[in-house]
Amino acid sequence: MNGLPMKCTRLSLALVRVVAVTGVASSLAQGIELRPLWSLAPGDTPFLTANDTERGLAYNPATGQLLVASRAAAEPNIYRLDPATGGTIAALDMTGISGGTFAVNMIGAADDGAIYAANLSLNGTTDPFRLYRWANATAAPVLVFSGNPGATGVADRWGDSLAVWGAGDNTQVLIGSRTGTLASLFRTSDGGTTFTPQAIATDAVGGDFGLSVAFSDAASFWGTARGRSLRSFSLDGAGSTATTLGNFGVPEGIPAAVSFIGVDPANRLLAGIELVPNQADVLRLWDISTGSPQPLDQQTLPVNNDNVRGTGAIDFASGTVFVLNTENGLHAYAIVPEPGTASLLLAGGALFLWCRRARRA
Repeated sequence: MNGLPMKCTRLSLALVRVVAVTGVASSLAQGIELRPLWSLAPGDTPFLTANDTERGLAYNPATGQLLVASRAAAEPNIYRLDPATGGTIAALDMTGISGGTFAVNMIGAADDGAIYAANLSLNGTTDPFRLYRWANATAAPVLVFSGNPGATGVADRWGDSLAVWGAGDNTQVLIGSRTGTLASLFRTSDGGTTFTPQAIATDAVGGDFGLSVAFSDAASFWGTARGRSLRSFSLDGAGSTATTLGNFGVPEGIPAAVSFIGVDPANRLLAGIELVPNQADVLRLWDISTGSPQPLDQQTLPVNNDNVRGTGAIDFASGTVFVLNTENGLHAYAIVPEPGTASLLLAGGALFLWCRRARRA
């Protein structure tokens, strides 16, 4: 009998080590999974359609509300939603919003509750890019920038991507060129009354971050577009140059069809939508704590329309990821610990305790 407890002690410790030390631990000990919470398909609300009318989404951390930009009505609107159910609460004041190919396209929210929205400009030299700010969810919008956010004389397309970081005088708004290699970083020094853009030279290929940018922290960001690799960038101190930190494509397990992304900086998570031809698109979740994306989980979206332009947006709240997939509605997923991790650890721990008791007996 003495041999069995000794052997099972070794077995139990080995089981714990498998989960906590080996390569399995990277996907289990840190493992989380996506669980569907709710879904709004095109037509479930008047502002979600199977046409190319919704591209912008943001979670407002100050109000705890979800924001969705829509051009389904005669005039563009930004709606406030209950993140727990997707139910509509109200719409923002849109007084004075105009100009551009689309008057409102992408949106974002700062930590202090200020809301930002941008139009879509196909040519920043002839069609002004416009950035609007709402001081809070019930305020009227203020035009805080109008003009070319890029290099003088460079006719880039702007407004397909937008990300917000910080609050107050430390607010930063980042946009990426759809057609060129430039990004642009907006900063304010007067509490948000006006914003000044700083063109950012990058070592990317034109269009590499044309459909999505997301802050990793105040000095680094991620970007991608359909058919391009997923890149991470580091900003220099002046914010005028961004250098590639990592370039992750098919060899690194990142599908080329990942078209737009969102980042949860606090928990070091990145989510992206893989556009799958003739099938429902896939939400993928990665751990980016090491700088190199490691797969955690994926979920096939419940609506199967072709996202022709590859547009949409992703944002995170505490324990939740929200996905607006153009022509495919709005979806929410809980981010929860993977059951297998806890089960293996508990099994190993329980076996170890039983073995110890058996040896003492």
